[in-house]
Amino acid sequence: MFRHELDIPEEFLQEEERDGFLITSLMKRTWAAELEVLNQVLRLCKRHHISVWADFGTLLGAVREGGFIAWDDDIDICMMRQDYMRFLSVAKKELPGEFMVHSFYTTKDHNQPMAAITNRKAVADNAKLTEEFHGCPIICGLDIYPMDYVTRDQTFRDAWEPLYMAVYDFAQRFEEIEAEGTVFEFLPQIEELTKYRFDRKTSIRPQLWKLCDSLATLCTEEESDDVIWMSSLAVHGEKRLRKKAWYAETEEIPFEMLMVPVPKEAKKVLEVCYGDYMTPKQVHRHNYPFYKKQLKWAEENGIEIS
Repeated sequence: MFRHELDIPEEFLQEEERDGFLITSLMKRTWAAELEVLNQVLRLCKRHHISVWADFGTLLGAVREGGFIAWDDDIDICMMRQDYMRFLSVAKKELPGEFMVHSFYTTKDHNQPMAAITNRKAVADNAKLTEEFHGCPIICGLDIYPMDYVTRDQTFRDAWEPLYMAVYDFAQRFEEIEAEGTVFEFLPQIEELTKYRFDRKTSIRPQLWKLCDSLATLCTEEESDDVIWMSSLAVHGEKRLRKKAWYAETEEIPFEMLMVPVPKEAKKVLEVCYGDYMTPKQVHRHNYPFYKKQLKWAEENGIEIS
């Protein structure tokens, strides 16, 4: 069974107010569990010489707060695509047995264009495991975002970006398109444009996501000056492009009771993502807290979580 390695003080697990925002004890225990997952992932990356860094809200928290942003409820890390694929190839074998590795390549019907590592298979399924995760009964962990190179060839980019966006939109809106009964009307068009052939006898959506990944990797490092998580390109456009040179080196800085790797040019990354990143702005990217559905399930099944 997993044994925790971080020395997390009891006071860290208590309810706390930061920047005028109340963080419950359950969220604090969830943070502690997420830090344990992050610690295991960072150790695995060091063992296999996989380059990894904190990004998005976790990078912002590390640089500005030295830890979690008060209203953040998860951990975000990034890897370049080649390292991302190497990580997935070893994570399932080498992470603690209770951990789950979620991705298109390791999990059936995974439906997000990034990977996730979670700490357990079910909510409050093992009292000893909950104890090892500092009293956290929640399924939690971290998200891993693959970064890809973007070509400097504008002619190629002008043709490639709309194609990627079209396949990405199809994958994101698959349930809506499926309900309309038009999935198999669109597939021949995509096959003609990409030369990709869908297996119509198996689930289409995972194939769309894998096609997105294939399109994302068409540019090599030598052909690029910029990098991006491709979903960010689809949602925000080129304004979220980051310079490849910003990631030439990383350094470790404090994040709660861990040291986490960040790009040496982290401030430039944060300016692209958040503008005035030093001014706290209470923004939730998803339905905070992320474990609402888990609490509802526990209540419906007579499991008490406090």
